[in-house]
Amino acid sequence: VKRLREEVNFNGYIHVKAIPGASEELIYSAGLLADRISINMELPTEESLKTLAPNKPINNILRPMNSISKTIANHRVAIGKNARFERGSLSKSLVGVRPSGFISDKGFNYPAEINDEKLKRPFAPAGQSTQMIIGATSERDLDIIRTTQNLYRGFDLKRVFYSAYIPLNQDETLPDLDTPVPLLREHRLYQADWLLRYYGFDAEELLTEDNPYFDDRIDPKCEWAIRHIGDFPVEINTASPDVLLRVPGIGITGVKKIISARRYGNINFEMLKKMRITLKRAQYFITCNGKMLYRIPFEQSFIRNRIADLEHTEIMELRGETLQCTQMNLFSDFKLASGN
Repeated sequence: VKRLREEVNFNGYIHVKAIPGASEELIYSAGLLADRISINMELPTEESLKTLAPNKPINNILRPMNSISKTIANHRVAIGKNARFERGSLSKSLVGVRPSGFISDKGFNYPAEINDEKLKRPFAPAGQSTQMIIGATSERDLDIIRTTQNLYRGFDLKRVFYSAYIPLNQDETLPDLDTPVPLLREHRLYQADWLLRYYGFDAEELLTEDNPYFDDRIDPKCEWAIRHIGDFPVEINTASPDVLLRVPGIGITGVKKIISARRYGNINFEMLKKMRITLKRAQYFITCNGKMLYRIPFEQSFIRNRIADLEHTEIMELRGETLQCTQMNLFSDFKLASGN
């Protein structure tokens, strides 16, 4: 990396992955040269690491991760920026939240040193990230997103990546070789991750001990809304930005458009379509001027089934069940109903 930066004069993006157990000095030097630095968790919990990677103690991963986080924060303060990354003006502030859950404070009490002569070059300006393998061990979705939440709040990570486990080796501690790759589960975790980072959701809001897995048929935001059907429908013209942000089919950009348009008058469904609000989901949870888009049963099972139908094709693709369809043409070989 040093050769790329100083000899070749490469100014493009560089992402360095640090090996657990690497010296703090080496990681610090890498952070001064790279845009992003990461240390992979590999697995979501300490118990899983002990089972599948006993040579990777959890503290060998978390201690340098904590040091990187502190160094990034110190450098940001030194150049006049906020210590922590901004995750969108509509999301909850994570400043000051301490690590919790399986992440222990033990061993994290030393600060990362900064050499004042090198402050001109920012330390890992694109932040740090990590990755977890999903499906190799028996964690529930709730366990995974709790770990993710703790990493974001305790170490201010920019991203947590998920990698669906592909069975390649036969071992009693691993899933069987014929186990399907959990691509749909990986997809749902990425959707939930987005809600944690930008929409102000907590892990315990999305899943509970009584309901520790995401629904295969619908995305986590729709699932949350259906489980909290008593909070809906919300009125587009009066609801607060934080409430609108929790409506399925309305994202951060959509909320900003709605709030801006409300200054000039009442909003109707035609206006929402022009704003590109996803009404095929949002219609079940909103009213405009006191009315819903259609007269539909406001009932959990009905809404769940309708939204599940919308995602049917996507789910088939993620499960590898996509139908091999082709367009008919006049020259295809086929038999008429008469048999001729």
